[in-house]
Amino acid sequence: MNMKQLVPTVVEKSDLIIEYITQILSDSDKVNGDIVFSYAKDKGKENCTFDLFVLSKGFERHFDSGISLQFSNVLYEQILNDLIDNFMESDTMGVGNFYSIKASNGQFNGVSVFNESGSKINLNFKYRDNNFSEIVEAYNKKINDYKNSEKATITHVGDSSLPKFR
Repeated sequence: MNMKQLVPTVVEKSDLIIEYITQILSDSDKVNGDIVFSYAKDKGKENCTFDLFVLSKGFERHFDSGISLQFSNVLYEQILNDLIDNFMESDTMGVGNFYSIKASNGQFNGVSVFNESGSKINLNFKYRDNNFSEIVEAYNKKINDYKNSEKATITHVGDSSLPKFR
């Protein structure tokens, strides 16, 4: 797959993820979910995958993006930019900085998207190549620039102590 063929596929997969996030966070019930970005090897090819879980709703989906692992950063950068475009200035949803946490049950490297009722979806980027840190730095810079802008006001989301910047 060359770059000309790659771009529409990347945009399509990112749009799908944003649509799932929007639908889940639009639910009136408080829910928590996870989207885990990783990779799988099938027929000798390694492709980017994402697994979506909303356990309280019994919802689970597994996707092979069809995008080669060598282009993972193109996909991840599109997703992070779409999160900003769709949720940073939303009146009902928000997105936070990229962060990493090491815990006894594994490591989380990603972002959280949340709504006013306290629902949250964590996006965990399990596979990252060496250049991924540059994408994260650019993402966090956009978030921090917005937080420091005159547009942003801080409110608290539902019963959560997570601040929402809008």
